[in-house]
Amino acid sequence: MDEQRSAAQWDWTPDIWGWTPERGRWSPAYGRPKDCVFLTLSTDTLRPREAYDYWRETVFYDFEADTPTPVQRDGFQARAAALIAPRGDVYWYQSDPVSGRRRQNHCRREERGLVNLGLVLAGERCHEQDGDRALRSGPGELLFYDPAHPSRVAWGPHQGLHLSLDRDAVCQALGGDPPPPSELIQTLRHSSLFPFLHDQLRLLARHGATLDIKHQSLILDQIIDLALATLNTIGRRPEKERPALLFALARQLIHRHLGDPDLDASTLAQRLSCSRATLYRAFAAQDLSVAGYLREARLRRVRRLLRGAPAHQTIADIAARCGFVDSTSFSRLFRRRFGVRPRDLRQRHRLR
Repeated sequence: MDEQRSAAQWDWTPDIWGWTPERGRWSPAYGRPKDCVFLTLSTDTLRPREAYDYWRETVFYDFEADTPTPVQRDGFQARAAALIAPRGDVYWYQSDPVSGRRRQNHCRREERGLVNLGLVLAGERCHEQDGDRALRSGPGELLFYDPAHPSRVAWGPHQGLHLSLDRDAVCQALGGDPPPPSELIQTLRHSSLFPFLHDQLRLLARHGATLDIKHQSLILDQIIDLALATLNTIGRRPEKERPALLFALARQLIHRHLGDPDLDASTLAQRLSCSRATLYRAFAAQDLSVAGYLREARLRRVRRLLRGAPAHQTIADIAARCGFVDSTSFSRLFRRRFGVRPRDLRQRHRLR
């Protein structure tokens, strides 16, 4: 048991997320973490004859894993890392061969409200969803997995990366349930955004694990937006009804121009060539308002800058760089949002 505990390492406290690997498998009752958290799993510390069973029960549990071969039983090795966030997850993994079948009794939607979109980085993946043709994917090729359908997967020795996206967000972007994997992957390749998504996934695979969790969180959030926007381009709704794409583009504009004090819904709508009402609906679909999102983004950037700004920069200057021209109202908003005055937060980090 102690060896199995050491096979999993995590970095969060109960106030961030009530679930930990010590509690067994995750279930929807635990919800999502309040902030980004990091988890690693490895068979390195396990006895050889325990490694395959551990991986099957901990990582591959939503499949009925095939009976291990003698090689798997005596020498299976695998490791994985996960960045788990409120809006979605990203997983990096490297593993010896593993295969199995997801049967109908595994496919209750409440068990897993996520779908996976990613890349094969090395090795080969064979996947066949019931009712669809078999897909054989090699290095650099897309993978898509919808746990709402029975399927069979067989990995050779491999490395991979995938995003786990909220199923409701994916269905909203597509305008309905995801099509079979062969159709979705083929259609995605023709999306105008596909080259950007593909490159971002490759960059995430290459450099993501070397970033600190703050930057991982930032990159993950942007890639989730890009993935949903790319899915939206192949959806079954007309362009004017694609709020996920509009929301993603608006987010990019906001973060690029936070320092502009005149940035507001009217300016965003003009730059995006849409009406303010359309823009409001795109944000409302995410349970957000334009003004609220803009204010939150500005406050978060000020807080980040305060932690590392040189002493000669005044708080008013830092706030102005983030679009706040009235220092009095800024201080009031900052304290209301974070429970601390800007100068107290700055002093706290200087003392550290």
